[in-house]
Parts: sequence; C-alpha cells; structure tokens
Amino acid sequence: MSVETQKLEIIEWVLKLKDPSTLDEVMKVKKVRRHKKRGTRNFGSGKTIFTYVADDFDATPAEFRDYIK
Repeated sequence: MSVETQKLEIIEWVLKLKDPSTLDEVMKVKKVRRHKKRGTRNFGSGKTIFTYVADDFDATPAEFRDYIK
C-alpha cells in the first residue's frame, strides 16, 4: 500500500468519526508527534566531533577554478 493510499484511508477514517472522545485521542497523538523533540542542543557541544580540519579547508578546489572569475 502506498503512502498516498494510507493517507487517504486515514483521512476517510477521521472524517467518519463521531465519538468526541476518539477525536480527542487523535488530537492528543497529533500534539505528541508535533512537539516531540529529538534532544537538547547546547552551544559548543560538538567541539570534540572534528579533531582535524585541513589548512586549506576554505580554499577553492582546483577542479572549480575554471568556474570562478
């Protein structure tokens, strides 16, 4: 089943819902998924990830010199 078909099925199912408590449960799931965070990000927390950066890191590669005026 394709993603589009699944989405349409869910939309049709939600449109047929009559029970307010079931609709409330659907809204709770939606809110949890929207506000779920991957983790905290702290400034400077990646300092130790890169241990070496080449001296010519910002230099233009030789292959691209023809494209620069």
